[in-house]
Amino acid sequence: MKKKLVTLSLLLTFSLVFGTTSCTAKAKDSKKDNSTATKATINKDETKTYARHISQKEFIDLVADYKNMETWQYKGKLPAIVDFYATWCGPCRQIAPILEKLAKEYDGKLVIYKVDVDNSKELARAFEVKSIPSLLFVPMKGEPKMSVGSLPEKELKERIDKMIK
Repeated sequence: MKKKLVTLSLLLTFSLVFGTTSCTAKAKDSKKDNSTATKATINKDETKTYARHISQKEFIDLVADYKNMETWQYKGKLPAIVDFYATWCGPCRQIAPILEKLAKEYDGKLVIYKVDVDNSKELARAFEVKSIPSLLFVPMKGEPKMSVGSLPEKELKERIDKMIK
């Protein structure tokens, strides 16, 4: 009986940990405007947001023209993180204020872009986003690296610090 309880508690812990760090990137067909849900995660007293929401076209203009390149060519002037998210995703909503805080803290050293996978499906497919949040870490030189799931602030800062060196 005790062994069953231990096994059950381990399974429950495992499902809670991994069930709350990412969502499967399935689009919800909703006509509702969810932009206020994302904006609600930002402190109401702040008038400026530091993480920038971009469309697929803006991604091509600011980050990379993924449609017309054979090798990765980053267009930005600062290292970047691209947050592939959805407004209905719980872990995405959890990491949003952390990314906003880091965007403000690293303003002028790093850019954080946010791409709504429901509005940019082709872009999400191109980067093989299957679970969200997915964070694309884009250094000034070298290839970008994708991370799937919500990361703690401390780990995000460590990765950012390595990227901006």
